[in-house]
Amino acid sequence: MAFTINTYAKQFNAILLVILTGCSAPRPVIVNDNFPALAQELLSFGIQQISERYIDPVRVSDLAIEGLRGLESIDASFEVEVAPANIVIGSDQIEDQVFFKPLTDNAEEWARMMVDTLEYCRAHSPLIRAAGEEKLIEAVIDGSVSILDAFSRYSGASQAHENRAQRSGFGGIGVLLKAVKNGGLVLTVLESSPADIKGLMVNDLITHVDDIPINGLTTKAIHSAIRGKIGSDIKVTVRRGISGEYRFTLERKNMLLPTVKLTEENGILRIWVSKFNNETAIQITTKLQKAIQLAEKTVLGLIMDLRGNPGGVLSQAIKVADLFLVSGKILSTHGRHPSSKNEYLAGKNDILDGLPLVVLINGQSASAAEIVAAALQDHERAIIVGTSSFGKGTVQSVSRLPNDGELILTWSHFVPPSGYVLNNLGVPPNICSIGIKSDAENIVFEALNRASEFAQMLEAWRTSTAKFKHERKSLKSKCPASSKKTEMDTRIAEELILDSSLYNQIIGLSSSLASAQQ
Repeated sequence: MAFTINTYAKQFNAILLVILTGCSAPRPVIVNDNFPALAQELLSFGIQQISERYIDPVRVSDLAIEGLRGLESIDASFEVEVAPANIVIGSDQIEDQVFFKPLTDNAEEWARMMVDTLEYCRAHSPLIRAAGEEKLIEAVIDGSVSILDAFSRYSGASQAHENRAQRSGFGGIGVLLKAVKNGGLVLTVLESSPADIKGLMVNDLITHVDDIPINGLTTKAIHSAIRGKIGSDIKVTVRRGISGEYRFTLERKNMLLPTVKLTEENGILRIWVSKFNNETAIQITTKLQKAIQLAEKTVLGLIMDLRGNPGGVLSQAIKVADLFLVSGKILSTHGRHPSSKNEYLAGKNDILDGLPLVVLINGQSASAAEIVAAALQDHERAIIVGTSSFGKGTVQSVSRLPNDGELILTWSHFVPPSGYVLNNLGVPPNICSIGIKSDAENIVFEALNRASEFAQMLEAWRTSTAKFKHERKSLKSKCPASSKKTEMDTRIAEELILDSSLYNQIIGLSSSLASAQQ
């Protein structure tokens, strides 16, 4: 299949902004008997994207040279020596060979030189030839990306497909299961899913998919067998208790795994948000509205648990924060590329109509979770309880590549409403729970007694500059990030919601004391 630059331009105009965490990148799937042509187009497009969109300036030539050095992952003896006018490659299996450097920093010309080098290596190195085309592409792109930051990476087609399914959904029937001896045991049936509508139930045992037995498959393999094209039909055979065997024909729908769970007890709503995908905001909205409508007791407030939440889709973080804010800035982003400069404003009604809101965070709350916590704290709409958050204040763009892989690039910083640089610092809790052995009520009163100290710390936090890393490290050490999820956090949150006087005193500390110091 032939690709052109114009084809790429049409295919990749839409860049999806997401907040991502690190993961491993498997080999891309490339089925093409014209490897030089595909590699030329892929590498040219890839390094051009990096040079244009990465948050810091990076030269095409550096990306190309480091990309070739990535072949060391295949042949440990492989070396690239750079001279003013050329590069020399060699290894235990390849005699030194000279390749002239392009005269300009042009992505297409450097990609052509890279492909020439790859073809020479494939012809003369048994190790590199045996690695195959997929691993060559992976090694070279990983090499280029290695000179960027830790959050920029390449995902091959298989991993990229899973990434897109996590963000936007996949064709499925709406069941979560685990592999057991005779098939797949249903653990969860998603509400209003095809499985739910047709009557599948928790503890059903799926034994066949499209009349093919699935005993002996792994959990991942069973889920893969059930997934398919949206709108296509699937037949499943189910064994249910001792009542017999059932056969269902279901139409696959676009399914997104739930990221939100809600409970209610004694008038306090509690929401857990595990990550941010394309339906997180609507899941929160739907669950909150239903819970408020059906609540037997007067709803007193909400605890939003973002502990352990690694982030996700940027737009969803904006929408979630906007659910509780009626006006003001939620976030601004800025980077090198013109499209990376944005400002997001609140403009909706508060879904809680001003009821108390407490947000729980810890050292594994990152990215999108930090956006929500920081915006709600800065607008004095929520009290933050727990420990300092992770401190990932960057946004990644995702470009789909010709081999169906993805190039994930850090392309902007995000800044909360109060204007501080969150990266490598995180969000400070209003009430730090780390290392405290007292009861919840005493912890809240202690926070009130130390109001002046907290106000000074918050002011230093918000005026800290990214250049002085030691200062930021010292600030964060006042409430170190922790991965623990302690029950004390929840008890503090409950204490605040049950006592509106305490809640109002804590929520007003930062603004009143900051004003008094000016």
